Amino acid sequence: MKKFGVLILAATLLLVVSSVVMAVEKNGSFNVTINVPGFVYVKAPSDLVLNIEKPEEEVRAVSPFVVSANTSFNVSIESRGFGEDNVLNELVSYNIYGVNNLLPVGDVYTQNGVPAGTYRGNFEVVVKALIDTDDWTTVGAGEYRDTITFTISAN
Repeated sequence: MKKFGVLILAATLLLVVSSVVMAVEKNGSFNVTINVPGFVYVKAPSDLVLNIEKPEEEVRAVSPFVVSANTSFNVSIESRGFGEDNVLNELVSYNIYGVNNLLPVGDVYTQNGVPAGTYRGNFEVVVKALIDTDDWTTVGAGEYRDTITFTISAN
């Protein structure tokens, strides 16, 4: 009988040890979630100053820009113009990415749903020769200023 009791005790200890070992080997899992919002980075063109020295010559100035986004985005670029009825509004063109007059003076250019990526280019200002107008003397001596406003928004 003692042997039977020892056998039962040994079997009980084996079951207890087995259940402890089984508990150590149980598996589980959990999730790691990372949320990344839409980002837009912009390196805007610098201020441009053009000096017209001869009325018969075209004048150009270029400033680089970079737009990077990890999501699609919308672009709006607006020119206020050089004032109402100013002949410079007809003589100046704004070229972007080599597209002539993409942004007409005093107007707005918009592009929606631009794909994610990095876009590098130049914002170019071209002033046609003043002499090409009907009467170039209507552009009086002085400083003329247009403000270009851009808005780039992630979708």
